[in-house]
Amino acid sequence: MWRPAISSYKMEDLEHELQDYPDVWYNWSVWEHEKAHEEDRFFMVRVGEGKTGVVMSGYFSSEPYEDEDWSGKGRQTFYMDMQPDYIFHPENTDILTTEQLAAAIPDFIWTGGHSGRMLTDEQAEKLEDLWEDFLSKQDENVYNEDELKARRQGPLTIEEAIRIANEAHFGEKDLDGNPVILHPLIVGLKGRTREEMIAGFLHDVVEDTRETFTGLLMKGVDRPIVEALKLLTHEKGTDYYDYVQSIIDSGNPIAIHVKQTDLQHNLERGRAGGHLKQVTKHEKAWNMIKDIK
Repeated sequence: MWRPAISSYKMEDLEHELQDYPDVWYNWSVWEHEKAHEEDRFFMVRVGEGKTGVVMSGYFSSEPYEDEDWSGKGRQTFYMDMQPDYIFHPENTDILTTEQLAAAIPDFIWTGGHSGRMLTDEQAEKLEDLWEDFLSKQDENVYNEDELKARRQGPLTIEEAIRIANEAHFGEKDLDGNPVILHPLIVGLKGRTREEMIAGFLHDVVEDTRETFTGLLMKGVDRPIVEALKLLTHEKGTDYYDYVQSIIDSGNPIAIHVKQTDLQHNLERGRAGGHLKQVTKHEKAWNMIKDIK
């Protein structure tokens, strides 16, 4: 729930960020954070004064994390990052109103309460049907992924991919004290195609920063590149060599070539820096993947 009168996020903030969308970052406090997970659906409902109803829908792009409460009173609360797929300015266009929500789903309180309350599966299904019907009747003043991609006038460029990588890795240092961004730049420049170059520039952003796959899609990264990045991201708890084998088994040419160039550079800088443990690890991985086409 969003009540602009008492929230730190005001109507002016929404209006300002609409100008920069999708290059904006949202997070929100989540009351029932124990039940929420990355890629879950969210709907932001404006309550209180003015026209009330759904002003934003999308997906959570992180797991819950604890931080200082937005009120500034020194308390801690749980937040989740959010990636919108639709945004409506409540004063400039029609919205799905709280009255309509209450009529369709009367067993949920739509006029207030904590932010980040969970719907039951039955309630969520009703809401999605209601939302789909509402969206089918809209033709303007809607900020959505398809419209934004159309505005781009073409696919994500090399320059834009470098900017995303640089912003994600900004301020980070590697084992030798060098800027982390140098490694993905070198890997990306060895790409044989635009897709391999972009995947190379971005191959560590989800694994090592707060960037997400959903966020990359919303920034205009092609879905086939994001699928390759999912393969290239080493999940915590997964054995490293099992991870490399999964890239080989996928047969994905983008992921395979980027991993090969990633390992080549890791070996070069590992040997130069005397990081013997890393060199041993990467030599074994290189021998696994070096001959894969």
